[in-house]
Amino acid sequence: MTGRPYDENPPERSGERGEPDFWSPPDPSHDSFSAWSDGADTTPLPQAATAPPPDVLPQVPHWPYPYPSSAPPDRTGYAAPPPSHLVWAILGIFLGFWPLGLVATVKAASVSRLWAQNRVEDAWRASRLARRLAVGAFVVQGFFFLGMVFLPLFVFGL
Repeated sequence: MTGRPYDENPPERSGERGEPDFWSPPDPSHDSFSAWSDGADTTPLPQAATAPPPDVLPQVPHWPYPYPSSAPPDRTGYAAPPPSHLVWAILGIFLGFWPLGLVATVKAASVSRLWAQNRVEDAWRASRLARRLAVGAFVVQGFFFLGMVFLPLFVFGL
């Protein structure tokens, strides 16, 4: 026997051996669902009641509860939000080492969100990290540039 094993002897169908044939349409005279049911009542469930009229609905206070006060958040000791360094971070993507510039951009974008959430220390920490990463992107790109310029001079002795 060469080639595929089923070329000469096709597999017999399961219906020919007395087993149910899963490829044929179901027999409507045979109830196969009752074998799986646990004898529970299969009467249809009652329909849901309609919603009560609008004047009967309970009044729920608006979220957030209790109502927010109009007082500004407490930022004692800080006159202005920290600088985000977003411009330097974006320039770090295009003119510096792009992975550091990308992380710097994400951190710089989070500064104003953290300040608005009254997370003052986190905002300042994100600002400092964005500045360090943006500067690092330029420094790493500077080392790459210097390596590309001076390495051939040392290798080829020009």
